Amino acid sequence: MPRLKVDIRNAEMRGIIAQKVIALGIHTNDALAVKLGISYPALMRRLREPRLFTLEELQKMQKVLRFTDEDILTIVRGAK
Repeated sequence: MPRLKVDIRNAEMRGIIAQKVIALGIHTNDALAVKLGISYPALMRRLREPRLFTLEELQKMQKVLRFTDEDILTIVRGAK
């Protein structure tokens, strides 16, 4: 069976989002989707493949999740 390639940048971005969601007390992905103004299926698709996020969605996410400068650099550069 072929090995699956794990995209480290995607995993890092999902990790940052998960940390922020927990820290802010957003209990479900449904609630996060509502706060971001996107549908639940769209959020799940974008969390699987973060490159699909639009600039507008990332800007909304910044306002909702309050990313630090370090978080933003990690998301953009893919490394800490």
